[in-house]
Amino acid sequence: MTTQTDLGVSDSLRGPGFIEVRCPADGRVVGTVPDMTWAQVHEIARQLRAAQPEWEDLGPHGRAKHVLRLLDWVFDNEKWLLGLMQEETGKSWGDAQVETAVVVDAVNYFTKHAAEFLADRTVARSGAMALTKNLRVFHRPHQLVGVITPWNGPLATPAIDGIPALMAGAAVMFKPSEVTPLTWAEVTRGWLEEIKGPPVLACVTGGGAAGAAVVDEVDMIQFTGSTATGRKIAARAGERLIPCGLELGGKDAMIVLDDADIDRATSGAVWGGLWNCGQICVSVERIYVQDKVYDEFMAKLTEKVAALRQGMDRDGSFETDIGAMATENQVRIVERHAADALRAGARRDRRYAG
Repeated sequence: MTTQTDLGVSDSLRGPGFIEVRCPADGRVVGTVPDMTWAQVHEIARQLRAAQPEWEDLGPHGRAKHVLRLLDWVFDNEKWLLGLMQEETGKSWGDAQVETAVVVDAVNYFTKHAAEFLADRTVARSGAMALTKNLRVFHRPHQLVGVITPWNGPLATPAIDGIPALMAGAAVMFKPSEVTPLTWAEVTRGWLEEIKGPPVLACVTGGGAAGAAVVDEVDMIQFTGSTATGRKIAARAGERLIPCGLELGGKDAMIVLDDADIDRATSGAVWGGLWNCGQICVSVERIYVQDKVYDEFMAKLTEKVAALRQGMDRDGSFETDIGAMATENQVRIVERHAADALRAGARRDRRYAG
């Protein structure tokens, strides 16, 4: 499938530059998106700000009606969305389908609890200076929130960060990775064109310049991605005195004690370490195993990893377990880690070497 997505941006905002999106499994061009300019991002921000007050006035229950309609739209178009996601990420169908569950959880949780989270509350008086005061806390949204997301979860990550912002009453400017922009661009189109949602959601596409423009236009920025880019965003947010949230990955360790169920532990290690080819911030990156069960653990782990089916399978087929690495740079990173481990004394099991 090849697509050029509308993104809800008028023709007057389109520039000559476009970015090709390629399938990492075979290198095919599967779509194009605009490489937006600073001026385009500024105009989108202006439009979002104009629409936000009416969205806030709907209240949490009114906003929930629209967000729940978006969830219905995701269900109605799930096969198309996941197929599009596979095309731009190279994921297996099973890995792609997990992202729908994340959207369901985010929407259900925040539509259910937003009114509670946003309710006014009374604060108890403290000290003589407050004896004649009535103290209350009122919640107001940041008018425009920016959400910049990476290539590894093109449906789930924008939902995790964007749904709570929408439910709080903010307008949201999304900027997905230029590597995988098609899926969330399609969600944006569905919101604007099919469910006729209020124009408080936009999808900015482009490279680093477009991302920098988003940071300069919004009142709060949420970023998920690399530490290097996160540092730059934090510095710019500090210069602008706006709040920012940074999710920059982890170094997640798995610890296996000698009383563990080794079958279950090895299955957990395989899934935790290799879901989405390990390209997830919460992936298992290190495993510490007690001596008593080390040999049994390694034998079972090696056997299970060797049995994994690799490749981008057909829509809905569940014929493979893991798909492709997202970019050539990701492949080089893994090769570098493997080479470093071998130099440090790791052993290669040549029974399973490709």
